[in-house]
Amino acid sequence: MKFALLITGYKGVVFLEKLKEFPQFIVTYDNKEGNGEFYQKIIDWGHHHDVPVFHKKEWESLYNSLTTVDKIFVVGWQFLIKDFINKLVVFHDSYLPERRGRCPTVGALMDKMSYLGASTFRPFQNSQEPDYGDVYYRLKHKISYPLSLQEAFSIVAELYIKMAHNILKEDPTPSSIDFSKSSFSMWRDEEDMRLDWSKDAEEINQNILTLSYPYDGAVSLYDGKPIRIKRAKIESHKNIINQQEHCGKIWKIEKGNPHIVCGKGILKILEATNESGNTILFSKTRKRFK
Repeated sequence: MKFALLITGYKGVVFLEKLKEFPQFIVTYDNKEGNGEFYQKIIDWGHHHDVPVFHKKEWESLYNSLTTVDKIFVVGWQFLIKDFINKLVVFHDSYLPERRGRCPTVGALMDKMSYLGASTFRPFQNSQEPDYGDVYYRLKHKISYPLSLQEAFSIVAELYIKMAHNILKEDPTPSSIDFSKSSFSMWRDEEDMRLDWSKDAEEINQNILTLSYPYDGAVSLYDGKPIRIKRAKIESHKNIINQQEHCGKIWKIEKGNPHIVCGKGILKILEATNESGNTILFSKTRKRFK
């Protein structure tokens, strides 16, 4: 079966590296994950394997080439595709009809779901609904916490690969599912990256992991400026009087790493960077994270 790939981001790179069959060509763009790292990796993969790679803006010039393929696999794509609908195989990181829309894996981790999901589907013609169509496959994978975003994306990409290989081997016909009980996952921005220090240390730590690489990291305000918290560690409990009144305050500093008072428990910051991407070595205890 001849197929093309429309891919971006970390999941796209993992998908490419695990494919047993090569596409006729790839279409991609920089989705800003990893500061362009994954965009470049996709280009490099194409060059290394003699697979042509095109930018999204060249889409219309590829019409003739798209007529020659049987399927168009879509991984991590964030733009509406109006053409060649019958050839599209869209990969979405949820167990449809759950979490249709944006950032479903991040939402699943934030909600401490017991599993990650992935689905492949063919969109309905002329539909403006997100992640809506006839489904080829749906899979679930049980997870446990703590779990980083990179680990979660790798799990999802493995599910994608399994479904892709099945489609290439079996050429199945997609079937309808009940979308009447759909749930929807909203897009996220910088406000959603902010940590809430009134929460438990365990929950805050998982939120840091959820917003870690390939994302830029969780955000907190320090000295009135946003900083990125990359890694943290839960510390032993301290009997702090009226602890809820002191959320975000530095309890102590150990080798440049502050211990932060949470709504419940203490969290030690292992790695944080400023707006320029430089590592911060903390030195003053009378400071508060907000």
